[in-house]
Amino acid sequence: MVFQDDACPVSPHARSSRALAPGGCGARARSQSLTGFTNSSVFREPLQNPGFAREMAKPTETLKNMNTSTSKHASWVVRVVSQKVVKYTFTAKGKQIQAQKFECLLVGANPLQFILGIVPFSFAEQDAAQKASQKFKEGTCWRIDQPDFDTKTKAEYISTSVKRAVLLTKPTQISPVPLTDVATLKEIAHHIDIGLTLKEVLDRQKMMLGPQALLGYGSSAQGPPTQLLNMIGKVKTMTVPKGLTLGGKQRNVSSLELVDQTGALVELSVWDDANDLLRGLKVGDGVTIIGASTQRDSSTGDVRMNLWESAHVVQGGPLAQTLSRWDVSGQKLTKLTSTFTASGPLIPVDSEGIPTCAAALANAPKLESERIVQINRCIIDLPTRQELIFTQDGQRLYSTGRLRDWSGGVDVDLVSEAMLTLYDLPNQDEVQAALDNGTLTTMLSRVNARGVLRPTETGTKILIGKIEKSPLDAAVSPKALRDMLGLSEVLGDIILPVPAASVLDLSGLAVETSANGCIMAHRVLLLVKGTSSSMLVPTGEGQSLTTQTFRVSSPKVKCLLSETDVFVNLYGYCAFDNMLQYRLDQDVALVLASAVDINPDTQEKTFTVEKIEKVQHWEAVKSSLEQEWQTVLLNRMKTDTEQYSSPQKAEYWDRDVKRLKRMSSEPTR
Repeated sequence: MVFQDDACPVSPHARSSRALAPGGCGARARSQSLTGFTNSSVFREPLQNPGFAREMAKPTETLKNMNTSTSKHASWVVRVVSQKVVKYTFTAKGKQIQAQKFECLLVGANPLQFILGIVPFSFAEQDAAQKASQKFKEGTCWRIDQPDFDTKTKAEYISTSVKRAVLLTKPTQISPVPLTDVATLKEIAHHIDIGLTLKEVLDRQKMMLGPQALLGYGSSAQGPPTQLLNMIGKVKTMTVPKGLTLGGKQRNVSSLELVDQTGALVELSVWDDANDLLRGLKVGDGVTIIGASTQRDSSTGDVRMNLWESAHVVQGGPLAQTLSRWDVSGQKLTKLTSTFTASGPLIPVDSEGIPTCAAALANAPKLESERIVQINRCIIDLPTRQELIFTQDGQRLYSTGRLRDWSGGVDVDLVSEAMLTLYDLPNQDEVQAALDNGTLTTMLSRVNARGVLRPTETGTKILIGKIEKSPLDAAVSPKALRDMLGLSEVLGDIILPVPAASVLDLSGLAVETSANGCIMAHRVLLLVKGTSSSMLVPTGEGQSLTTQTFRVSSPKVKCLLSETDVFVNLYGYCAFDNMLQYRLDQDVALVLASAVDINPDTQEKTFTVEKIEKVQHWEAVKSSLEQEWQTVLLNRMKTDTEQYSSPQKAEYWDRDVKRLKRMSSEPTR
């Protein structure tokens, strides 16, 4: 695998992949789901062992409820079920660097919830991956406190039940669970599960529609989108890798057929180094695959499935073992897949920005000259590790982050001024001080970002230079949103205000559309009003009031973006200094949610809260948010008489639009 200097893979599957992890949904998954509010087990003391509980002094949470807020107050116990060292190449200062990183799957007590663990390449410790491979051995159990998330690993490359990549290096605190702690070791799962049959996996993939189906305009010139899926099946056939030339490059490809007891059969083309993942696998074995790459042709419905070296192939587990004992002979099989066939200041003071969105930026071509752009109502994830936020000489702030808005996500580079705004700190010295004492955090509010599209030798770099908090009550134009999207596709990784009723749990947040399809979401925003007092429960004992942290639950809050009366529960954590903000009571607030649990019997929804922002004049805010979500999720725009440009062409970046003069400006057409 080859990486550029921003560590983004450029192999064919990585360029266009979009994550879709179906594991953990369906009837069986719902029945095993651990809820955040309705299930009292979330509030239990750590894992049935009094001595272990005293040692941890923090509540043990489910993997689904791991986010930047809960990480300050809770702990997680996980088991390594799949690990490998990934070799790749990237360019730094004009040189090709041969690098390695460690990667593993971590599962909690619920086998339907698993995440990605990573030890990245480090110039200071270039054998870190090999050391991690010796440390995090298969089957070992670990306790995680204060997890640090890898913001450079895109969610689209993560096909796990919980779409987060946790760094297994400092400042993440990780320690082994002792062999004497039998109760804890027994409770943590030894395997991962998907919760879906092969047919259900592909049915779920079919639900993930692009904007052509959502908004009713013509077919995409970019071809069918690529998605990542998880599946469990029995190996029916395997072939020996054969060499072929594809796109001028020599490749090795083999074929793998999987079946299950529903009579479904899928064929995967196994490419290059991915064939090494199948070592030890035999015909008749049951196997779990995490991260198969799939494409569905919207015109024919044909599905092609590929396996690349980025995937995980896991043997063992109850369902896989059951399938290995199942006799496939004489069974009527239905094949569900098709067969493969071969400057000065960054931003001048008097600049005006071209209004655009994340999906358009992700498709920007190499331009002849720079363009100043502005992206409104986005959230930017920044790393909080010293080696990732300073230049190599340590003299100035500079980092790569992930920008997400209503249209999707894109990697961007940020200069010092923008980073200081996101860290909410006045200068670089304060950033260093926050790093030293472990308090560095990033803003979770939506912002307006202004930056520059800068041509490079290999393409176009997106540099963000200025950031301001987005006005909550800005008047949003549906026509302007559609014009910013152009002929791009909304494929997922979005952050969008939505009615609570439209939110689903498809092994990650997803939102329903008027076309009966779904879009995967990184986060969702809910406008809610409390109907009763919030409940605060201290998480520790023997602490002073000002150092105490609390679990906060707000039951039966009303969703103000829903057309009918819809009530949901909120669940999260807060510290003493922001207790009043998180205590909703009967106030109106804008809530950033990272996960949802749905009670299988009552369909009651409980959202995991990452941030709460109280709103005073909420009617204007509601109007703005409604325009935004209706534009994206409902087919309400007339496109037959309108012409839109493709962001892949220079014409899009030179089109006749009203430029934004102020950072708080909104496009009006």
